[in-house]
Amino acid sequence: MAATNCYSRLALLLFVCTGILPLHAQDFVRLTSEIGLNHHYQHTAHIGGGAVIIDVNNDGFMDLYLPGGNGTDKILINQNGEFFTDITTSTGLGMITNRYTLGGVAGDFNNDGWEDLLITTWRFVTTWGGPNFDVSNVLMINNGDNTFTNMTGISGLMDAGFSASATLVDVNQDGFLDIYVANYVEQTNLLFDPETNQVNGFAHECQDNFLFINEAGLNFVNQAAQYGVNDNGCGLAATASDFDFDGYPDLMVINDFGQWVVPNKLYRNEGNGFADISQASGADVGIYGMGVAIGDYDEDGDLDYYITNLGRNVLLRQDSVGVFTDITTEAGVENAQIGNFNTTGWGTFFFDYDNDSHLDLFVSNGQIPAAPFIATAMYDHNKLYRNNQDGTFTDIAPEHLLNDSSMSRGAVVFDFNNDGKLDILVVSFSGGAGHVPTQTALFLNQSDNDYHYIMFKLVGTTVNKSAIGARAELFAGGRRLIREVDAGSGFASHNDKRLHFGLGEMDQVDSVLVFWPGVAKPQVVYQPEVDQIHTIVQEDIVTSTSHLDDDLNFRIFPNPTNGRLTLHWPNESGEVHLSLLNTSGLVITSEQRFFGANEQVDLSHWLNRCPPGLYIVRADSPTGTHWARLSVIR
Repeated sequence: MAATNCYSRLALLLFVCTGILPLHAQDFVRLTSEIGLNHHYQHTAHIGGGAVIIDVNNDGFMDLYLPGGNGTDKILINQNGEFFTDITTSTGLGMITNRYTLGGVAGDFNNDGWEDLLITTWRFVTTWGGPNFDVSNVLMINNGDNTFTNMTGISGLMDAGFSASATLVDVNQDGFLDIYVANYVEQTNLLFDPETNQVNGFAHECQDNFLFINEAGLNFVNQAAQYGVNDNGCGLAATASDFDFDGYPDLMVINDFGQWVVPNKLYRNEGNGFADISQASGADVGIYGMGVAIGDYDEDGDLDYYITNLGRNVLLRQDSVGVFTDITTEAGVENAQIGNFNTTGWGTFFFDYDNDSHLDLFVSNGQIPAAPFIATAMYDHNKLYRNNQDGTFTDIAPEHLLNDSSMSRGAVVFDFNNDGKLDILVVSFSGGAGHVPTQTALFLNQSDNDYHYIMFKLVGTTVNKSAIGARAELFAGGRRLIREVDAGSGFASHNDKRLHFGLGEMDQVDSVLVFWPGVAKPQVVYQPEVDQIHTIVQEDIVTSTSHLDDDLNFRIFPNPTNGRLTLHWPNESGEVHLSLLNTSGLVITSEQRFFGANEQVDLSHWLNRCPPGLYIVRADSPTGTHWARLSVIR
């Protein structure tokens, strides 16, 4: 009989790369060509270099789209979390030539169950005879057989620009994904000091952004002006995010040269259009904005935003609905300078790298040539800020070998091998003056702890299939953790759309509430198993609990009650886990009991925690899970 291999191919590669198996000295190991990741990003203007997480073949392992700039794009298929296979040529993406590709987003535009690609481009083409104009972004529709069809020409996506980034949003909530595109500089205009003749400012003309409304699948119309979001700043990033939790995803636009041209913008979605609340909200930060991250890092029940910059980055903490405060310095995440030179931040995201249940922060840094008055550091290390659980962060990148000094650009977070530990992919600009050409790299998470996690893939039915605009709120250990499906964020990139929660030592989840975009009531999942990846498919939301009375496996009385509560268990004897939940799915109290056959128990002590209202009693027994509704009156 053949001997059984003790380790997977990936584990053996880790041993070769580190000499240690398992790895204890650091939490991340850098992998490139040894796992089939062979990619370089090149671009004349030093802009772009995003990455897109996409499950091309629906096998549950996240694949990659990597733009090449004026180099070669890549589609890499994840082979069971062990290595990548390059299928670029056979997919049809090899036919996209003579374009500067910058970034992209992945979503199911026609709701057929297969993720498609929108690729952002610079309007110039790379023909030998010199640049031409009016080369649009590219829409590639997934055929479901590891190939894509270029549908740009017939889809209406023919507007051309210096399109740096894109984000997905169902603006009119018709169930089809719309596309918002951040456009960059149209005409460069420099300001000069009259005495020194040195550049001391900018007066660039920048192109209006696009909002392509998806009319029933594959017919897009640019309606940015009609919706009031045709921002004419020098856009490098944008994200759709529901900052006020009203079910209508809003738009945050990150502009370069914000001090000189147009600052960052926040547009509130009002259902029939957008309102510019940038100034009133405090989001109108005038910086050299590059990328944006979203997360409730301080666990106060709302979303906060981190914006990368040439120089000091900005952390906007949401203190009340739509009111933001710059608390960057206090939080310790400025990432501002190296000596007398500015850092240059690009990709960024919040994530729980060690599964301790608290959101950490990653920033990819990389030099870009700049005027002397804003001179940039040549060797600019990436940052991993660990959440100190007191509103501050500490950079621990050096101790985990994440302080890569290449010219990083876009970065994405995803679970490469589905082990519940989030991995990082960083795209590096190849060929900058004074820099050794560097490959795109995967930093595989090898955290060595016993912390728990849980992940959710959300699938829409009446809402868009990709569940863009949805969020989940997880209740465990008396805490509320929030995650939002990524719509495209960071810089020119799109993260894993699955929702990851580190749980620390918590080995049980009370409930998870899923808020689908435009749906009034959340969908509740009770006590999902930890250390697993779950799929939640949108269902019709229950607006009544009357159906629970049909479960006759146990009875509670009196009901309604104003002070006493008895539970009658008519079934066979055995261990039963009892829980009392409110209608939001939060467990109020629970206990383990051994029931004899046909036994009654007094649960009146439960009512000490219950104001008047409707509740749900859940009983988990060897015969299954049983429910009953309970009305408390006073």
